[in-house]
Amino acid sequence: MEGRIESLEQGLSLARRHACDVLSQPTEEEEELKDMVALLEERLREEQSWAAGLSSWISELDSSLEDERRQRRRELAEVSKEIESTMSLLLTRKDLALNEEAQLLRQHEKKVEDALQGLI
Repeated sequence: MEGRIESLEQGLSLARRHACDVLSQPTEEEEELKDMVALLEERLREEQSWAAGLSSWISELDSSLEDERRQRRRELAEVSKEIESTMSLLLTRKDLALNEEAQLLRQHEKKVEDALQGLI
């Protein structure tokens, strides 16, 4: 009887070890799911990396565009100053020309008056 009990205990011990081994071994479906999760995690890392690169590129582009806008504003301000300066100079020349013409007209008017006085 003792031999049978020992034999049953050994069988039970083997059955427990086998059950533990079986339970510790993942099923084919679990392996497939693990593989899919690993692939999805890798894909997620790739997408995150791509998104980070895209975000960086957008930031650089935005910065570059802002620099370009500032440069264009400076250039526009310079051109505006040049236009104002040129207009001011043209108006000054026009004023001088009008003053000169007015003076010539006054001189001519004076000569005409003098000539008329000489006739009278």
